[in-house]
Amino acid sequence: MVNEFIIGNYYNIQLGGSWSSLSYNCLVVGNTRKNAINNIEEGFSIFSTFFESLNLTLSTFFSMISNETDILIVNIANSLESEVPNVDPSNFFIPVSLIDYTNSNRLFPFVRYEISVGGIIRFFDNDNLRSEFENGIQSEIVRIFSGSNMFGSPEPINVGTTNVVNFESEEILIERELRRKAFISAQNQILIDTRLANERRERNIIDRESELRIELANTIIARDRFNDNTTKLKNLQDNVNDNIVIVNNAYNNLRATYENMRIFALENNIPNFPPWEDFFVT
Repeated sequence: MVNEFIIGNYYNIQLGGSWSSLSYNCLVVGNTRKNAINNIEEGFSIFSTFFESLNLTLSTFFSMISNETDILIVNIANSLESEVPNVDPSNFFIPVSLIDYTNSNRLFPFVRYEISVGGIIRFFDNDNLRSEFENGIQSEIVRIFSGSNMFGSPEPINVGTTNVVNFESEEILIERELRRKAFISAQNQILIDTRLANERRERNIIDRESELRIELANTIIARDRFNDNTTKLKNLQDNVNDNIVIVNNAYNNLRATYENMRIFALENNIPNFPPWEDFFVT
Protein backbone atom coordinates (compact mmCIF):
# COMPACT_ATOMS: atom_id res chain seq x y z
CA MET A 1 0.00 0.00 0.00
CA VAL A 2 1.21 3.50 -0.85
CA ASN A 3 -0.06 6.74 0.66
CA GLU A 4 2.01 9.06 -1.49
CA PHE A 5 4.63 8.87 -4.23
CA ILE A 6 7.96 10.47 -3.38
CA ILE A 7 10.31 11.68 -6.11
CA GLY A 8 13.48 9.58 -6.26
CA ASN A 9 11.89 6.34 -4.99
CA TYR A 10 11.08 3.18 -6.93
CA TYR A 11 7.51 1.84 -6.95
CA ASN A 12 5.40 -0.93 -8.36
CA ILE A 13 2.40 1.14 -9.47
CA GLN A 14 -0.77 -0.89 -9.91
CA LEU A 15 -3.65 0.69 -11.82
CA GLY A 16 -7.25 0.12 -10.84
CA GLY A 17 -10.67 -0.15 -12.46
CA SER A 18 -10.60 -0.77 -16.19
CA TRP A 19 -6.79 -0.62 -16.06
CA SER A 20 -6.30 -3.25 -13.33
CA SER A 21 -4.28 -5.43 -15.72
CA LEU A 22 -1.61 -2.75 -15.94
CA SER A 23 1.23 -2.27 -13.47
CA TYR A 24 4.61 -0.55 -13.77
CA ASN A 25 7.93 -0.94 -11.99
CA CYS A 26 9.27 2.57 -12.21
CA LEU A 27 11.28 5.42 -10.73
CA VAL A 28 9.22 8.51 -9.86
CA VAL A 29 11.04 11.59 -11.21
CA GLY A 30 8.40 14.33 -10.91
CA ASN A 31 4.78 15.35 -11.26
CA THR A 32 2.85 17.61 -13.59
CA ARG A 33 -0.58 18.41 -15.02
CA LYS A 34 -2.20 17.40 -18.31
CA ASN A 35 -1.55 20.68 -20.16
CA ALA A 36 2.22 20.55 -19.49
CA ILE A 37 2.92 17.01 -20.72
CA ASN A 38 3.70 17.99 -24.30
CA ASN A 39 6.36 20.43 -23.10
CA ILE A 40 8.09 17.60 -21.18
CA GLU A 41 7.73 14.65 -23.54
CA GLU A 42 6.53 15.65 -27.00
CA GLY A 43 4.08 13.23 -28.56
CA PHE A 44 2.93 11.49 -25.36
CA SER A 45 -0.86 11.23 -25.10
CA ILE A 46 -2.71 10.23 -21.93
CA PHE A 47 -5.86 9.57 -23.99
CA SER A 48 -4.09 7.29 -26.51
CA THR A 49 -2.10 5.43 -23.87
CA PHE A 50 -4.83 4.71 -21.34
CA PHE A 51 -8.24 5.31 -22.94
CA GLU A 52 -8.19 4.85 -26.68
CA SER A 53 -6.39 1.51 -26.34
CA LEU A 54 -9.35 0.26 -24.23
CA ASN A 55 -11.95 1.76 -26.60
CA LEU A 56 -12.94 4.32 -23.97
CA THR A 57 -14.48 7.57 -25.13
CA LEU A 58 -13.34 11.17 -24.74
CA SER A 59 -16.17 11.79 -22.30
CA THR A 60 -14.74 9.08 -20.02
CA PHE A 61 -11.29 10.63 -20.43
CA PHE A 62 -12.49 14.10 -19.42
CA SER A 63 -14.44 12.70 -16.48
CA MET A 64 -11.29 10.98 -15.17
CA ILE A 65 -8.60 13.50 -16.17
CA SER A 66 -9.09 17.21 -15.54
CA ASN A 67 -6.63 20.10 -15.79
CA GLU A 68 -6.16 19.81 -11.99
CA THR A 69 -5.43 16.06 -11.94
CA ASP A 70 -1.94 15.24 -10.63
CA ILE A 71 0.08 13.20 -13.10
CA LEU A 72 3.23 11.31 -12.08
CA ILE A 73 6.32 11.56 -14.28
CA VAL A 74 8.13 8.21 -14.13
CA ASN A 75 10.95 6.30 -15.82
CA ILE A 76 9.93 2.71 -16.48
CA ALA A 77 12.35 0.11 -15.04
CA ASN A 78 12.96 -2.57 -17.66
CA SER A 79 14.81 -4.69 -15.11
CA LEU A 80 15.51 -4.37 -11.38
CA GLU A 81 17.69 -7.49 -11.12
CA SER A 82 21.08 -5.82 -11.46
CA GLU A 83 23.46 -3.70 -9.43
CA VAL A 84 22.27 -0.63 -11.36
CA PRO A 85 18.55 -0.81 -12.33
CA ASN A 86 17.93 -0.75 -16.07
CA VAL A 87 15.67 2.30 -16.34
CA ASP A 88 14.27 3.77 -19.56
CA PRO A 89 15.35 7.45 -19.58
CA SER A 90 12.26 8.57 -21.53
CA ASN A 91 9.41 10.00 -19.47
CA PHE A 92 6.16 8.12 -18.95
CA PHE A 93 3.07 9.71 -17.41
CA ILE A 94 0.56 8.08 -15.04
CA PRO A 95 -2.51 9.99 -13.80
CA VAL A 96 -2.98 9.43 -10.08
CA SER A 97 -6.73 9.08 -10.63
CA LEU A 98 -6.05 5.74 -12.34
CA ILE A 99 -3.79 4.34 -9.60
CA ASP A 100 -4.84 1.66 -7.12
CA TYR A 101 -3.00 2.94 -4.03
CA THR A 102 -3.92 -0.12 -1.96
CA ASN A 103 -2.19 -2.59 -4.27
CA SER A 104 0.74 -0.36 -5.22
CA ASN A 105 4.01 -0.72 -3.31
CA ARG A 106 7.29 1.03 -2.81
CA LEU A 107 10.27 -1.02 -4.03
CA PHE A 108 13.36 -1.09 -1.79
CA PRO A 109 16.76 -1.93 -3.32
CA PHE A 110 18.76 -4.60 -1.56
CA VAL A 111 22.16 -6.18 -2.06
CA ARG A 112 22.85 -9.90 -1.82
CA TYR A 113 26.35 -10.28 -0.42
CA GLU A 114 28.64 -13.17 -1.27
CA ILE A 115 31.94 -12.60 0.51
CA SER A 116 35.03 -14.68 -0.13
CA VAL A 117 38.03 -14.32 2.17
CA GLY A 118 41.30 -16.02 1.36
CA GLY A 119 44.94 -15.95 2.30
CA ILE A 120 44.44 -16.26 6.07
CA ILE A 121 46.93 -18.56 7.76
CA ARG A 122 46.52 -19.61 11.36
CA PHE A 123 48.30 -22.32 13.28
CA PHE A 124 46.75 -24.47 15.97
CA ASP A 125 48.21 -26.79 18.52
CA ASN A 126 45.27 -29.18 18.19
CA ASP A 127 42.03 -29.78 16.27
CA ASN A 128 39.81 -28.56 19.13
CA LEU A 129 41.29 -25.07 18.98
CA ARG A 130 40.87 -25.10 15.21
CA SER A 131 37.17 -26.09 15.45
CA GLU A 132 36.50 -23.44 18.10
CA PHE A 133 38.09 -20.79 15.91
CA GLU A 134 36.18 -21.74 12.74
CA ASN A 135 32.86 -22.04 14.58
CA GLY A 136 33.49 -18.65 16.21
CA ILE A 137 34.12 -17.01 12.84
CA GLN A 138 30.95 -18.49 11.36
CA SER A 139 28.84 -17.40 14.33
CA GLU A 140 30.24 -13.85 14.20
CA ILE A 141 29.59 -13.50 10.46
CA VAL A 142 26.02 -14.73 10.88
CA ARG A 143 25.52 -12.31 13.79
CA ILE A 144 26.82 -9.32 11.83
CA PHE A 145 24.77 -9.95 8.72
CA SER A 146 21.65 -11.02 10.58
CA GLY A 147 21.63 -7.59 12.17
CA SER A 148 22.00 -6.06 8.71
CA ASN A 149 18.96 -7.83 7.26
CA MET A 150 16.49 -5.02 7.84
CA PHE A 151 13.54 -6.80 6.28
CA GLY A 152 14.79 -10.36 6.65
CA SER A 153 16.67 -12.37 4.08
CA PRO A 154 14.63 -14.67 1.82
CA GLU A 155 17.50 -17.13 2.04
CA PRO A 156 19.43 -18.49 5.07
CA ILE A 157 22.88 -17.04 5.66
CA ASN A 158 25.42 -19.74 4.88
CA VAL A 159 29.03 -19.59 6.00
CA GLY A 160 31.44 -22.26 4.90
CA THR A 161 35.16 -22.80 5.22
CA THR A 162 37.61 -24.45 2.88
CA ASN A 163 40.49 -25.86 4.85
CA VAL A 164 43.86 -26.65 3.37
CA VAL A 165 46.10 -28.27 5.96
CA ASN A 166 49.85 -27.86 5.49
CA PHE A 167 52.84 -28.18 7.74
CA GLU A 168 55.56 -25.63 8.29
CA SER A 169 58.83 -25.59 10.20
CA GLU A 170 59.09 -23.77 13.52
CA GLU A 171 61.81 -21.51 12.11
CA ILE A 172 59.55 -20.21 9.34
CA LEU A 173 56.66 -19.80 11.78
CA ILE A 174 58.86 -17.68 14.05
CA GLU A 175 59.97 -15.57 11.06
CA ARG A 176 56.35 -15.03 9.99
CA GLU A 177 55.37 -14.10 13.54
CA LEU A 178 58.20 -11.57 13.71
CA ARG A 179 57.08 -10.03 10.40
CA ARG A 180 53.51 -9.92 11.64
CA LYS A 181 54.53 -8.18 14.87
CA ALA A 182 56.73 -5.75 12.92
CA PHE A 183 53.82 -4.92 10.63
CA ILE A 184 51.47 -4.39 13.57
CA SER A 185 54.09 -2.25 15.32
CA ALA A 186 54.51 -0.12 12.19
CA GLN A 187 50.74 0.30 11.88
CA ASN A 188 50.51 1.26 15.56
CA GLN A 189 53.32 3.78 15.11
CA ILE A 190 51.46 5.33 12.18
CA LEU A 191 48.38 5.66 14.38
CA ILE A 192 50.48 7.20 17.18
CA ASP A 193 52.18 9.64 14.78
CA THR A 194 48.82 10.59 13.30
CA ARG A 195 47.34 11.15 16.75
CA LEU A 196 50.33 13.28 17.83
CA ALA A 197 50.14 15.31 14.61
CA ASN A 198 46.43 15.91 15.20
CA GLU A 199 47.12 16.96 18.79
CA ARG A 200 49.84 19.38 17.63
CA ARG A 201 47.52 20.81 15.03
CA GLU A 202 44.77 21.25 17.61
CA ARG A 203 47.22 22.95 20.01
CA ASN A 204 48.40 25.24 17.21
CA ILE A 205 44.80 26.14 16.44
CA ILE A 206 44.14 26.89 20.12
CA ASP A 207 47.34 28.98 20.38
CA ARG A 208 46.49 30.87 17.21
CA GLU A 209 42.97 31.51 18.48
CA SER A 210 44.49 32.92 21.70
CA GLU A 211 46.85 35.14 19.68
CA LEU A 212 43.97 36.37 17.54
CA ARG A 213 41.97 37.21 20.68
CA ILE A 214 44.91 39.25 22.01
CA GLU A 215 45.35 40.97 18.64
CA LEU A 216 41.65 41.72 18.54
CA ALA A 217 41.74 43.15 22.08
CA ASN A 218 44.75 45.35 21.18
CA THR A 219 42.99 46.46 18.02
CA ILE A 220 39.90 47.44 20.01
CA ILE A 221 42.09 49.38 22.50
CA ALA A 222 43.86 51.18 19.63
CA ARG A 223 40.51 51.95 18.02
CA ASP A 224 39.14 53.38 21.26
CA ARG A 225 42.27 55.50 21.74
CA PHE A 226 42.02 56.77 18.19
CA ASN A 227 38.35 57.64 18.69
CA ASP A 228 39.17 59.37 22.00
CA ASN A 229 42.01 61.40 20.46
CA THR A 230 39.83 62.27 17.49
CA THR A 231 37.15 63.55 19.89
CA LYS A 232 39.73 65.59 21.84
CA LEU A 233 41.13 67.05 18.61
CA LYS A 234 37.65 67.96 17.46
CA ASN A 235 36.92 69.64 20.81
CA LEU A 236 40.22 71.58 20.56
CA GLN A 237 39.35 72.63 17.04
CA ASP A 238 35.93 73.78 18.24
CA ASN A 239 37.60 75.83 21.03
CA VAL A 240 39.99 77.41 18.50
CA ASN A 241 37.09 78.27 16.25
CA ASP A 242 35.19 79.77 19.18
CA ASN A 243 38.24 81.91 20.15
CA ILE A 244 38.64 83.07 16.56
CA VAL A 245 35.01 84.21 16.57
CA ILE A 246 35.57 86.07 19.89
CA VAL A 247 38.72 87.81 18.57
CA ASN A 248 36.99 88.76 15.32
CA ASN A 249 34.05 90.20 17.24
CA ALA A 250 36.40 92.18 19.50
CA TYR A 251 38.31 93.46 16.50
CA ASN A 252 35.09 94.53 14.75
CA ASN A 253 33.86 96.26 17.90
CA LEU A 254 37.19 98.07 18.27
CA ARG A 255 37.10 99.16 14.65
CA ALA A 256 33.54 100.41 15.04
CA THR A 257 34.59 102.40 18.17
CA TYR A 258 37.52 103.91 16.28
CA GLU A 259 35.25 104.99 13.42
CA ASN A 260 32.88 106.65 15.84
CA MET A 261 35.78 108.50 17.48
CA ARG A 262 37.23 109.54 14.09
CA ILE A 263 33.86 110.93 12.95
CA PHE A 264 33.49 112.77 16.27
CA ALA A 265 36.97 114.28 15.81
CA LEU A 266 36.16 115.41 12.29
CA GLU A 267 32.86 116.94 13.33
CA ASN A 268 34.46 118.82 16.21
CA ASN A 269 37.64 119.85 14.36
CA ILE A 270 39.92 117.95 16.66
CA PRO A 271 43.32 117.99 14.97
CA ASN A 272 45.93 115.24 14.67
CA PHE A 273 43.52 112.33 15.13
CA PRO A 274 45.67 109.25 14.44
CA PRO A 275 44.93 106.97 11.48
CA TRP A 276 43.76 103.39 12.08
CA GLU A 277 47.17 101.97 11.25
CA ASP A 278 48.67 103.94 14.13
CA PHE A 279 45.76 103.43 16.42
CA PHE A 280 45.65 99.63 16.07
CA VAL A 281 48.93 97.87 15.46
CA THR A 282 48.53 94.22 14.49
